[in-house]
Amino acid sequence: MENCIKRRMNSIQNSTQNSIQTKTQNSTQIRIENCLNAIKNSLKNSINFIKSGICICAKNCIKGCKNLFQEKILKFCEGANFVIYILKRIPKVRNKVNDDLFDKKKIKQRTKFGVFALICTLILEFLKKLVYAVIFVYIPYKLIGKVVINVLNNQELSIIYFFIIMTTFCGSITNNTMFTMSDRDYIMLRVILVKSNIHYFGRIFYKMITELVYFTIILLILGVSFKYSIAVSFFTMAMRPLGEFISLLIYNNSGKIHDMRASINGLIMAGAFITAYVLPYEYRTISNTWYKVSNPYFLIGILVISIATMWLLWTYKKYEKVAQDAVYVRREDKL
Repeated sequence: MENCIKRRMNSIQNSTQNSIQTKTQNSTQIRIENCLNAIKNSLKNSINFIKSGICICAKNCIKGCKNLFQEKILKFCEGANFVIYILKRIPKVRNKVNDDLFDKKKIKQRTKFGVFALICTLILEFLKKLVYAVIFVYIPYKLIGKVVINVLNNQELSIIYFFIIMTTFCGSITNNTMFTMSDRDYIMLRVILVKSNIHYFGRIFYKMITELVYFTIILLILGVSFKYSIAVSFFTMAMRPLGEFISLLIYNNSGKIHDMRASINGLIMAGAFITAYVLPYEYRTISNTWYKVSNPYFLIGILVISIATMWLLWTYKKYEKVAQDAVYVRREDKL
């Protein structure tokens, strides 16, 4: 009898232990499944959050680019219309060009003509800068090299020296973007009423990007290695905001665009001519220190200065006055 009771008790204990184990296993499985589901949901939420953040950033970037480059967008549309207008004047081509291309609904077809006009504009800008580099860099190198043998033998160093003096230093100050007013700039500021700081900042940014590409190719054509070509072009690009800021400081002190363009720019150009062309002839050599323009620490320092200058240009509060004076100078020049 006692043995039966013990067996019964053992069976009851075993059954309870088994039930407890199954319950614990089921509970652990449920917990694991809940954890996995929570992880999956958190991953989905994080992925959706990242996607939405990327979409918002992309939309803001597109809006920012449109605001910065409104003048270039207008130029793109003008180029498309001009190409269509020219094609309509060619006898054998006019029949193949539809009259409804100027319709707003024909954006895709008109964009092709705009891209063609944009490519032609970029090629023309590149050729202008190439001609400038040949006149003020390559020809002086050849002429001075006939008298100074060290200049002729060190073509790469000489080209770098002439280019930095005449383009990086002199061109960044005298060939500024803020104090020149074209018809398109007048339309943007006085008709479309674009904010002056956004308009000028977009022009400076566009010029920096294009000069980095153009000058790298031009220096390669003139016989400079790729390392120094990209370094000098990067240095020139980084100096562009500093040149614009120096022009603004001169304008704040003089108060007139005419005075700055006539007298101060003349002095800067005269000093650049003497430094670039007279000193190598006088000293019969060009220092090798100009090769240090490719030093990474030097380029990083110039980049930091350029970013700080860009911030100062962005926060400048007298763009409206600059625009008014530029419009006034434009009217006087036309008269």
